[in-house]
Amino acid sequence: MWSVADIPDQRGRRVLVTGATSGLGRYAALLLARAGAAVTLAGRDEQRLAATAAEFAADSGVRTAAGTVETLLVDLSALDSVRRAGDEFQDRHGRLDVLLNAAGMQSFRYARSADGIEQHLATNYVGTFAFTGALLPVLAATPGARITTVTSMVYKWGDPGDLAAWFDAAPEPGPGNAPSRRFRHRFAYSKLAYSNSKLAVTLFAVELDRRLRAAGLSASATVAHPGTTFTGLLREWPAPVARLYMGTARLARAAHPIEQGVLPLLRAATAPEADSSMIHAPAGPIREQAGPPATFPFAGNIAEAIAEGAAQRLWELTEDRIGYAVPIPSSLGR
Repeated sequence: MWSVADIPDQRGRRVLVTGATSGLGRYAALLLARAGAAVTLAGRDEQRLAATAAEFAADSGVRTAAGTVETLLVDLSALDSVRRAGDEFQDRHGRLDVLLNAAGMQSFRYARSADGIEQHLATNYVGTFAFTGALLPVLAATPGARITTVTSMVYKWGDPGDLAAWFDAAPEPGPGNAPSRRFRHRFAYSKLAYSNSKLAVTLFAVELDRRLRAAGLSASATVAHPGTTFTGLLREWPAPVARLYMGTARLARAAHPIEQGVLPLLRAATAPEADSSMIHAPAGPIREQAGPPATFPFAGNIAEAIAEGAAQRLWELTEDRIGYAVPIPSSLGR
């Protein structure tokens, strides 16, 4: 069974992790630093970034492995911030061996980003798309670079039918045609918008890997999810709903701790043999819920949508929405 002990030696390698101040992103970044990587912690809260960096620098495992830590301020829900952070990273460094796109959010509250995009899609997907795009020159300049994007098993619940509608999703209209504030409408909105955002990053990883290969680059893109993991993602859920969900998962043994949930992500990001044509996920008694890391084919309906060009269409729709192209560099060198 693949474990933390199987993480390859990361000394001499530069790693960037988004969502690095909490949950899976934070724990993955710590383990990579303990493997000797030079880790860039990316997040939107400057104080939390500084506190996380200080904790990592004082960690005995990080110090023993001679890992290093720095911070990069970026708000993935704002395209201006994404572009600035991408430029800043490239001004600092000439290589990037691993980009782990681990940031994510879910909320029952309805909101749009500063760029007018539904909040789940803006943060979980569009920001990841644009940030990865901003870093492609330095990734292309690094032989064997790996881009790993974190999805969720709820990607299977996404609707690949009308991809363009994802950008403007909203709860069912209520009085005055404003988005409804009723709980059942907000729950339905949150569930579908989050699922679509996780399907979006799955399609993104597939299309990114295809384009990297078509350009003849040695970089690759993988996709992984942690199964049902005890993290803080449900902190914005109504407390009774969150307790019921996680309590049921515990009783059914369909959830596991963060120490287990992080393994598919790290395997997809660091294992030389990681398969970019499969999804890296837990393989317990209840498939993809909890258990040791393994790989699975994409869900049947999603695999069908990919075969019919959904990943390529989403890439093009996203470029149209953000207002600029995200080209793949044609050769090594910046």
